[in-house]
Amino acid sequence: MRIRHLVLAAALALGSLVAATPAQAADLTILCNGWAACAKAGLSSYGYQATYTSSYWSQQAGHNCTNYVAWRLTHNGRVTARVPGTGNASEWANAVTAHPGWGATMSTTPRASTIAWWPANTGLAGAEGHVAYVQKVETIDGKTYVTVSEDNKGGAFRWIRVSGDYLPKGYISFAKASGSIKSEIPAITSPSAKRIDVGGFVTDPDSYASGVVLKAVVRNGAKLVTYTSPRAAKFAFSTFWTSSSMPTGQHTVYLYGANVKGTRGASSVLLHQQVVDIKP
Repeated sequence: MRIRHLVLAAALALGSLVAATPAQAADLTILCNGWAACAKAGLSSYGYQATYTSSYWSQQAGHNCTNYVAWRLTHNGRVTARVPGTGNASEWANAVTAHPGWGATMSTTPRASTIAWWPANTGLAGAEGHVAYVQKVETIDGKTYVTVSEDNKGGAFRWIRVSGDYLPKGYISFAKASGSIKSEIPAITSPSAKRIDVGGFVTDPDSYASGVVLKAVVRNGAKLVTYTSPRAAKFAFSTFWTSSSMPTGQHTVYLYGANVKGTRGASSVLLHQQVVDIKP
């Protein structure tokens, strides 16, 4: 996402100066800006500085709010399953609501270690929305202050404290995952002769980048016929199996995912089973 510049910065670009009101200034405090300044202030990037040029949860690498949050949710001892639909920051709230089975919830109550969320063009957020990691929540003289660490597309890593109009519009809690495969498989179909298709979402939370090897097992009477995917499925996926030996007619198809070796969770997980009318 891209953070909207403050009124002061925008005015300077136009060659004039418009000072922020005292109320606006009080509602936004930049505690540090940039790797060096934050390190000097003792405000950690939690290891993100050394690895921010890599992508996490398939987010855009580099200075980017969603990539930083994905890092925080999957490192330093934390394992979290990515929720389908968590692309641009503006989409995260709807994604969490639309996929309740993935263990994430939305709230309007600020709490440390949750993900602060701003929809598009609110607070400091631009057209793509914004997410940040909540470090601390305080109430001073009846007013709520939320301290977050964040990274910004086209900007820099920083810590800020916000209140008033700059407060996030929601807070996302992501459940800690066990490491077992998570999936959402709508259906298995047979669109053409001796072929079965499957698509949806699948992830090994503690080895997201490796993907998940899928196996389709077709029950043909007492016989089980197994087909293994040639490539690992990486989150949103669509794949198919076709074979001259595939039985036709109505058969139960079992879809399994293989947990990445050396990671937590069951070695093989039944993701979906369905009676499929396989076309001859």
